[in-house]
Amino acid sequence: MPSSKIYSVQYLRALAALMVVIYHCFRGDMFGMHSWAAWLNSGVDIFFVISGFIMVRSTQNADVTIFGFYGRRLIRIVPLYWIMTFAVIIAEGYGGWHSIASLLFIAAPNPDNGWMVPVVEPGWTLNYEIFFYAIFGIALLVKAKFRTWAVAVPIILLVIAGKYFTPAGIAGFYTSELMVEFLLGVMIAKIRFKLPLWTPVAALLLLATLHHVIDSRLVAYGIPAALLVAGMLAWEGKIKPNRFLLMLGDASYALYVTHILVIGSFALLWQQFLPLHYMFIPAAIAVSAGLSIAVHIGIEKPLTGYLQRLLFRRRQNDKLPLADSRIIA
Repeated sequence: MPSSKIYSVQYLRALAALMVVIYHCFRGDMFGMHSWAAWLNSGVDIFFVISGFIMVRSTQNADVTIFGFYGRRLIRIVPLYWIMTFAVIIAEGYGGWHSIASLLFIAAPNPDNGWMVPVVEPGWTLNYEIFFYAIFGIALLVKAKFRTWAVAVPIILLVIAGKYFTPAGIAGFYTSELMVEFLLGVMIAKIRFKLPLWTPVAALLLLATLHHVIDSRLVAYGIPAALLVAGMLAWEGKIKPNRFLLMLGDASYALYVTHILVIGSFALLWQQFLPLHYMFIPAAIAVSAGLSIAVHIGIEKPLTGYLQRLLFRRRQNDKLPLADSRIIA
């Protein structure tokens, strides 16, 4: 297991989170979605590829049990997300199955708009993450040489079924081609790609342009996102650590989970004093990033560390580090 931070991945996590923040600044009633800004939603696809990569890297050289894997994944994802979900449920007066499904990471139609999004809207991606973790955790029971197949086969079969039967609702959600993006990350971790150093620039150009001519999200966003991740890994060892970007990479999950509420609240405050001008966007980005770092340091990191120590105190056979932000997606 790596003993130092993977700087390239940390920087990409920061970039992906900021892309989604900017995307949501443009989306909705504030400014309206501009076609040039739509591609910034591909930050989600970058996260999916990174997740597949990290799951392999964090387990391939460690004696990790299925209990340890699921425990650490849930501790990593659940606490902060539940805090935000309960806050929205209380503030908005939500209830019923949709709120329960949101807490359980089960895709369900939102009663407000019918979309397959939870109470905290960006959490739809976490429903995919948890589903991928479920498959990956079961694959840990298989011998290491067959593990990649144990992850890939069920995902590929689900996606093929989705293409063939085109189901709607929850079945359509979990058979989406988005699931293949996790596999792209798995393959990057398994195969030592030697890509030229200009690959990340080319990948970003593809992300910004392909969606105009290709309907498939996997092709327009997923494959360029994989090229971006693999291309950035080619820079590992050649880039110097940047304290702010590394901190923002650590806080990327907090930024991703909190930014919708932060942007909305900040917009209301902004309008009390200033017209809602485009200068709002850099200000909203700065506030979202700053608060996410504060949430990461003050809430997420100590809470995660405490729960890991509490859960794994007596499980000495599981060798995975308790709180290793260097490799956790």
